[in-house]
Amino acid sequence: MKRVLKYASLLFVCTAMLVACSKKDDDTTPTTTEPTCDGGSVKTKKVTIDNSTSTSTYAKAYSQSVNKCDGSAIILLDVKAQKDLDKIYITLSQDNGPSSPFYAPAATGQESLSDTYNKTFTAGSASAGYSLDIPDGLAASKYIVVPITVPIRNSDAATTDVYTIWITNGSGDFTATGKKTVIGPITVTLNYKGASTTYVSGSATLGDQNSSSPSYLTTDGQIGTISGTSLIESSMTTEEKAVALNSADINFVGLASDGSTIGNGQTPYFIGVGLRSTVGFIANIEGTDKTTFATYTGSKSFSALTASDISSLDAPTAEKIQVQNNAVYIFLTADGRKGVVSTSSLSSATTGKSVNVQVKVLTPTN
Repeated sequence: MKRVLKYASLLFVCTAMLVACSKKDDDTTPTTTEPTCDGGSVKTKKVTIDNSTSTSTYAKAYSQSVNKCDGSAIILLDVKAQKDLDKIYITLSQDNGPSSPFYAPAATGQESLSDTYNKTFTAGSASAGYSLDIPDGLAASKYIVVPITVPIRNSDAATTDVYTIWITNGSGDFTATGKKTVIGPITVTLNYKGASTTYVSGSATLGDQNSSSPSYLTTDGQIGTISGTSLIESSMTTEEKAVALNSADINFVGLASDGSTIGNGQTPYFIGVGLRSTVGFIANIEGTDKTTFATYTGSKSFSALTASDISSLDAPTAEKIQVQNNAVYIFLTADGRKGVVSTSSLSSATTGKSVNVQVKVLTPTN
């Protein structure tokens, strides 16, 4: 497939709602009270790309902060290419949910450098099989400017709307971003103010102090594991050891059944590194950070929990928690990042236990 994009630009314009967010006077059907609008403002973001010397398609991620009362946003595609452009495909994922086709409304745009805004881009649909049709298509469309209107959700629970956009030479496919694609895929993330923008997620296998698997879990920026031997070097100063240990947020250990000490080390627990000396470890005790924990008792499954759900969970207070198989726990790191961790395949070994975990941890708010 030839990749021939010269340059592409995206302009986001969030327009304020023209009417107040209130219930109509003549509406006799009981409705849920809308969140109070706190005002919208016009927001503009423009990205210009010169990809004329590259043989591959242009693919990149962009983001824009929005306010729940902005009403709508415009993604302004400004694209030049050496190959004709025919169809625009867009999928939408809300709050880290699954992606589905987004069918854009009809729009008036530009199709050549000499044009004014006088070309009609036909609205897409499920039956048409695309998001937006470029007017002259394969006949003569190497340059387009088209405003794509997307909604802004008036909801306190909204966290992210992620639009994935690609343009094809001929008919493409919503399930295959590479089919006849000449531009993209480009992702456009609308981050809602007032809520955590999203969460970092990942999976890992942890082992206690008697296992060969790493015992330390990191959650800042990405989910990862570190073993004690690779985390700490004998040449480090006490301060350097503390910094290294504090990079880990959860330590999987074997303790006595009541969690008070290492004891016989047969009962699995999650602790923070700052608790290691308290429960009797004599190595890797320089860390000071204490992550807190609680058992999750909500009705949603781990996979269904959104960033908004996690944000609304009560802050946990326990400095350690016994680990059960197929359970979900809330945690709060020393630097204030809240997350959830689910467990599976907890080994039944008397000692040297391991467990598989899946993790979601909030990123900072806007």
